Amino acid sequence: MLDKFKEMAITHGMKLISDPRVMKLMSDPRVMNMLTKTLELQGKVSEGMEDAGKKVATIFRLASHREYQELKEELISLRERLESVERTR
Repeated sequence: MLDKFKEMAITHGMKLISDPRVMKLMSDPRVMNMLTKTLELQGKVSEGMEDAGKKVATIFRLASHREYQELKEELISLRERLESVERTR
Protein backbone atom coordinates (compact mmCIF):
# COMPACT_ATOMS: atom_id res chain seq x y z
CA MET A 1 0.00 0.00 0.00
CA LEU A 2 2.71 2.46 1.01
CA ASP A 3 4.87 1.48 -1.97
CA LYS A 4 1.98 2.16 -4.32
CA PHE A 5 1.46 5.56 -2.70
CA LYS A 6 5.16 6.39 -3.08
CA GLU A 7 5.10 5.33 -6.72
CA MET A 8 2.05 7.52 -7.42
CA ALA A 9 3.63 10.48 -5.60
CA ILE A 10 6.84 10.16 -7.63
CA THR A 11 4.90 9.86 -10.90
CA HIS A 12 2.80 12.95 -10.17
CA GLY A 13 5.87 14.82 -8.92
CA MET A 14 7.71 14.13 -12.17
CA LYS A 15 4.72 15.39 -14.15
CA LEU A 16 4.61 18.56 -12.06
CA ILE A 17 8.32 19.25 -12.46
CA SER A 18 8.06 19.03 -16.23
CA ASP A 19 5.21 21.58 -16.30
CA PRO A 20 6.55 24.95 -17.62
CA ARG A 21 4.57 26.89 -15.00
CA VAL A 22 6.17 24.92 -12.18
CA MET A 23 9.61 25.28 -13.76
CA LYS A 24 9.14 29.05 -13.87
CA LEU A 25 7.97 29.09 -10.26
CA MET A 26 10.94 26.99 -9.13
CA SER A 27 13.36 29.41 -10.81
CA ASP A 28 12.10 32.22 -8.55
CA PRO A 29 14.68 32.74 -5.75
CA ARG A 30 11.93 33.65 -3.28
CA VAL A 31 10.23 30.29 -3.80
CA MET A 32 13.51 28.40 -3.48
CA ASN A 33 14.34 30.34 -0.30
CA MET A 34 10.92 29.46 1.12
CA LEU A 35 11.40 25.76 0.28
CA THR A 36 14.85 25.77 1.86
CA LYS A 37 13.51 27.35 5.04
CA THR A 38 10.64 24.86 5.09
CA LEU A 39 13.06 21.93 4.94
CA GLU A 40 15.22 23.49 7.66
CA LEU A 41 12.16 23.96 9.86
CA GLN A 42 11.11 20.36 9.28
CA GLY A 43 14.53 19.21 10.46
CA LYS A 44 14.39 21.43 13.55
CA VAL A 45 10.91 20.21 14.46
CA SER A 46 11.97 16.59 14.01
CA GLU A 47 15.06 17.15 16.15
CA GLY A 48 12.99 18.90 18.82
CA MET A 49 10.49 16.06 18.92
CA GLU A 50 13.29 13.52 19.24
CA ASP A 51 14.83 15.49 22.12
CA ALA A 52 11.45 15.80 23.84
CA GLY A 53 10.91 12.06 23.45
CA LYS A 54 14.28 11.36 25.06
CA LYS A 55 13.41 13.64 27.98
CA VAL A 56 10.05 11.94 28.51
CA ALA A 57 11.72 8.53 28.33
CA THR A 58 14.25 9.64 30.93
CA ILE A 59 11.58 11.05 33.24
CA PHE A 60 9.49 7.88 33.12
CA ARG A 61 12.57 5.64 33.01
CA LEU A 62 11.62 4.14 29.64
CA ALA A 63 13.98 2.65 27.09
CA SER A 64 14.31 4.41 23.76
CA HIS A 65 13.80 2.50 20.52
CA ARG A 66 17.57 2.42 19.99
CA GLU A 67 18.16 1.09 23.52
CA TYR A 68 15.44 -1.51 23.02
CA GLN A 69 17.09 -2.71 19.80
CA GLU A 70 20.49 -2.90 21.51
CA LEU A 71 19.02 -4.93 24.38
CA LYS A 72 17.23 -7.22 21.96
CA GLU A 73 20.44 -7.86 20.00
CA GLU A 74 22.34 -8.52 23.24
CA LEU A 75 19.68 -10.99 24.38
CA ILE A 76 19.86 -12.86 21.08
CA SER A 77 23.64 -12.99 21.36
CA LEU A 78 23.47 -14.30 24.93
CA ARG A 79 20.93 -16.97 23.95
CA GLU A 80 23.18 -18.13 21.13
CA ARG A 81 26.16 -18.31 23.49
CA LEU A 82 24.11 -20.25 26.05
CA GLU A 83 22.97 -22.73 23.40
CA SER A 84 26.57 -23.16 22.29
CA VAL A 85 27.72 -23.85 25.85
CA GLU A 86 24.87 -26.30 26.42
CA ARG A 87 25.72 -28.18 23.22
CA THR A 88 29.34 -28.62 24.30
CA ARG A 89 28.33 -30.23 27.61
